[in-house]
Amino acid sequence: MSVLVSVITRENVSVGTLDWLLKCGHAVDIVCTPYTIAHNRNQAVLNFLASKHDYFYTLDSDCVPRPGTVERLLAYNLPVVASPATCLVNGELGVMACDHDESGYKQHYPMEGLQRVDAVGGTGVLVRRDVLESLTPPWYMDEYDDNGLMDCGEDFYFSRKLTDAGYEIWADFGLVQAHRGLLWPM
Repeated sequence: MSVLVSVITRENVSVGTLDWLLKCGHAVDIVCTPYTIAHNRNQAVLNFLASKHDYFYTLDSDCVPRPGTVERLLAYNLPVVASPATCLVNGELGVMACDHDESGYKQHYPMEGLQRVDAVGGTGVLVRRDVLESLTPPWYMDEYDDNGLMDCGEDFYFSRKLTDAGYEIWADFGLVQAHRGLLWPM
């Protein structure tokens, strides 16, 4: 099984991310343009679809997965599975793996093991080729409300597109990756 790791950035790649990339053993595509992250993610999907790789693993330029992350995700043999990144949720350390209800997105609990979730951040997501081939572009898009304020980011848009197409999204909370220096307790 061949994996293309697509690093998404508008400027540079962190030293920690570069170190992980040098050790990961997979093909790497760094997509760096001055355009939006949504633009760069869509370009990464186009690059992947033009390749012969079986899996697409998207990684932000400021995230550092744990060693062996891609191999563990591949072992699940799921169409979509993530190693979610850390983030601050209302001032507390959380991860970008959420559930959705009528009031919006909320942190998924429990944050342990492999769990089905409604949405994941756009970094650390392993997607099988046939999934991306079954979806129409754009795969990623920011959505705005009537006041021009962001209503849905490009990564949750992609998550919604996946679930609308009938795909389940899984997250391995044992593989939470560092994001902008926020480390997950071991």
